[in-house]
Amino acid sequence: MTPGDDTRCSARVSSARVSDLPRVLLCSYEVVPGPTGASRRVGEYLRALQERYSVVVLCAKTPDHAHIEKLHGARVLRVPVGTGDLTSRLQTYERAVRRQLESEEYAIAHFFEPAAGHALCELRGEHGARLVYEAQGFPSLELPARHPGVEVDARLVSGLRDQELHCLRRVDRVIVGSELTRRYVLGLGVDETAVRVLRAPVPVLPSPATSVEAPLSAPLEILYLGSQVAWQGLTCLLNAVALASTQAPVHLRLVGPRHPVYAPSLEVLTAELGLQERVEWVGPVSPEQLPAVLARADVGVAPLEDVERNRVQGGALAKLSDYLAAGKPVIASDLPLTRAQLPEGAALLHPPGDARALAAHLVTLARSPSLRRRLGAEARAFAARTLDSARVGAELLALYDGLLSPAAARPRPPGLRASAPHPPMHERETDPASTVRALSAAEQPTDPARPVAPRIAAPPPLPPRVPSRVGIPAIPAPPAARPPATPAPQRAEISRAAVSAPAKGSTHGLEPAEELTEDVEEAEEILEADALDEPTLSPWFAQAAHGYCPPEGARFTRHTPPTNFPGREEETDPARAAPRTPAPSLPRTKPR
Repeated sequence: MTPGDDTRCSARVSSARVSDLPRVLLCSYEVVPGPTGASRRVGEYLRALQERYSVVVLCAKTPDHAHIEKLHGARVLRVPVGTGDLTSRLQTYERAVRRQLESEEYAIAHFFEPAAGHALCELRGEHGARLVYEAQGFPSLELPARHPGVEVDARLVSGLRDQELHCLRRVDRVIVGSELTRRYVLGLGVDETAVRVLRAPVPVLPSPATSVEAPLSAPLEILYLGSQVAWQGLTCLLNAVALASTQAPVHLRLVGPRHPVYAPSLEVLTAELGLQERVEWVGPVSPEQLPAVLARADVGVAPLEDVERNRVQGGALAKLSDYLAAGKPVIASDLPLTRAQLPEGAALLHPPGDARALAAHLVTLARSPSLRRRLGAEARAFAARTLDSARVGAELLALYDGLLSPAAARPRPPGLRASAPHPPMHERETDPASTVRALSAAEQPTDPARPVAPRIAAPPPLPPRVPSRVGIPAIPAPPAARPPATPAPQRAEISRAAVSAPAKGSTHGLEPAEELTEDVEEAEEILEADALDEPTLSPWFAQAAHGYCPPEGARFTRHTPPTNFPGREEETDPARAAPRTPAPSLPRTKPR
């Protein structure tokens, strides 16, 4: 065997092994790989899944990325969503999700946004894949802050919230990034057993054996990772840096994408505070460049504002995982979200929006390198215990394996809380005697001194009621019992059976010809009447609707639409005209 044959053979074996793995469709509107926390989370998931699952990633495309690429063993398919408004881009991405799901079979569909989840939930009955909703954030709460122009479009925000609820209540598992988000999801009615908390995974590198301590005269390197939207609290951070710079040397680096709406006002504030030399604006960095950026920092900050997004919804806060894994002390706002995600011995908290308290913490760390080392060591130890990519990846694998195990049954619709089934109204107990018996048994007095009320005789049972439609009062049945109505096909069979049944006083089993014809004609009339009860559409209604498209399988009451039907002209060429089949005539019945 030549070396080339050996290579082809190993490739065939590898492809066969991959094809036998369970297939996973992972949908994220983020750019993968990318600098955002959600994109880095997807990358860490792919590293954990590459040995056990065959993964296809469907994400957004930029001009700098190819349409198809291999990443950590997964096939990345990028969707060109265009440059239109947000609604049109989301609709383009949703159509791509539908096409991908219809083209291949998947065991699990894992999505991050309701735009993809809405399509997956609608097609759930057709593809049968288990659904996992990565609910790290909710667009109905975040879009008004991220895109100020969206808040005036209340219909879009309302539609996004409906999609979120639709997805939360129809998936098999919901993954959240914090305990606060978990409580928010449970408050929306999601079953507690369907929610899992997975912190933002990050690789925890071993601490360096030796570190060169900077002199006290060196400025305190402050690092902020993330976006520049209002709820991040950058205005408070800039004011705090201005206050701290009067007491200690400090330097702030803002790493993240420049926001077209909020960045100009932040730059103006930086100039007004005279911080041009102390503030450095850095664009987004790749996951490969992030460790070097973290190594240069002395402290990481998260000055979140006390707004609904941070107080109610919460989030994964990937920046906190990055700070802790790098062994950096953290200064953050004192909110339930941050208290639940930061260890007590690794962070300093300040009231949200309080620039003076934040500045005091910055001065304290600038003057105490030993405090920075102690807080940083606790931060790294906490990250190794709870945030390491290997640990979070093992939790994700356990979640997937549980969904695909034979014991994973669906006793009720997924995502919904269990409740006792309610019988239909016509099947519920309506006997007053039984109601009185139940009440008397349940309301027996426990106090011996309390007199027992005399029992009231139950009234006689009501006559049976004929089931009626909603909104139409039920009509009591008459006392005389009527013969049960026989369905039309059965009546037709009975009429035809009468042909072969011997008449009374007859030995040959045939009735007179006149009576036989009358029975047959009556049976055919019944069959024709039953056939006309099928759903039909009037061509005149379609003409009035102007563009109405009848559903598949519907038929018109007339075989040939009128010649003035909108968009239709009568065919004048006899050679091209379709042959017309005369309508079948109903048999005439004998007058009675």
